[in-house]
Amino acid sequence: MKKQLIMGLGLALVLIGCGSGTTNQESGTTLPTNYSNKVVNNRGLVVEGNVDTYSIKIYSDAQIEVSPKNIHKGVVVKVNGKSSETMPIEIGYMGKHIVAALYDSNGNEVAVSSEIEVTDVPVIIVDMSI
Repeated sequence: MKKQLIMGLGLALVLIGCGSGTTNQESGTTLPTNYSNKVVNNRGLVVEGNVDTYSIKIYSDAQIEVSPKNIHKGVVVKVNGKSSETMPIEIGYMGKHIVAALYDSNGNEVAVSSEIEVTDVPVIIVDMSI
């Protein structure tokens, strides 16, 4: 058990220390129709976050199978230079595409990133402005 904990901690430190991929996105205001699948983590829970007063939802054009044994990729959304928390997504999205959508406090969609391919970088940074 102790060995597994140390290995998990080491893996987390490696992933955090490896840098990040940055994706600069032009924001639109309409979620593409083929992006109807909410992105999940390795437990099958929908991934959502916040930055300032905006809520963030991530969508994919693909459905994936989840496994609690799989590792996560991280997604950070920057809005006007302010960053969200790191949102963990299932590794099964590797090679697939996602979009991030911002919603105001009334639940209205205010911006949508362009399509992002999930690659082998530990953290995907989506840079948006409104």
